Amino acid sequence: MNAFRKLLGATALSLTLPLPIASAQSHPAAAEVYFTSGTGSVGVVNVYIDGRLAFENIFPSDASRFSVALAPGSHEVVVTPNYRALGNGDLYRTTITVPSSGSYTLRLDNATNADSADIGLVLDLGTVH
Repeated sequence: MNAFRKLLGATALSLTLPLPIASAQSHPAAAEVYFTSGTGSVGVVNVYIDGRLAFENIFPSDASRFSVALAPGSHEVVVTPNYRALGNGDLYRTTITVPSSGSYTLRLDNATNADSADIGLVLDLGTVH
């Protein structure tokens, strides 16, 4: 009876495993987007894309280890201090346009004037690692 229960349990477990599902390419492939903080003036940051936390606790002069998948098109990006909630003391808010599939890096950096406390966000082709 014990052997039967083990077999039954193993069968039930194998039935609950996710199965790979092939899908038709009805929409463009998503782009891989990474994030890097090239400025120390803002401290540790979180990055929200379209209202969802995408990158958490990114230190100055550091890059994300993982990417997020974004469909081609426009996306709202908000950078916040890591200790503040979205909408409560946002550092930077903008809309980016992801042109197509591929790898991109969102780069937070000082404005063109290196002495300025202003920051900017740029979407670069390729990854920074």
